[in-house]
Amino acid sequence: MATKNMAYDQPSYTVRHSSSVLLVATAASTSVRKWLAFTALKVKSINMLITIAGTATGAGYDILNGTTSVGNITLGTGTALSAMATLTQDILLTSGSWLDIKTAAASATMAAEAAIEFEIVPGANVSL
Repeated sequence: MATKNMAYDQPSYTVRHSSSVLLVATAASTSVRKWLAFTALKVKSINMLITIAGTATGAGYDILNGTTSVGNITLGTGTALSAMATLTQDILLTSGSWLDIKTAAASATMAAEAAIEFEIVPGANVSL
């Protein structure tokens, strides 16, 4: 596999991308998914849709950049497929780093679908 550094106006740098992540029900305060950066990325937003309602008003997810907290999304006891929450923050990830999505303390029964919106940092090496 080769790597390439493209021109700053190359479409991979100028458009935003989205990745879908399934967050299954798991024990409270537990890592549900890790989302790996394949190159230097800037996460622009994380949107979540409830698929299985939580049973506590504090139900939600903590978002970490590796081991550093970058925010949380509270979904509470919203009805499945009716409530969506968004974290909007520029989260910089280096190649090989990850977002760790963990259940909040009161979230053992909840499940959700997440969409991670990101852009490739101009000048980042991209694998071909």
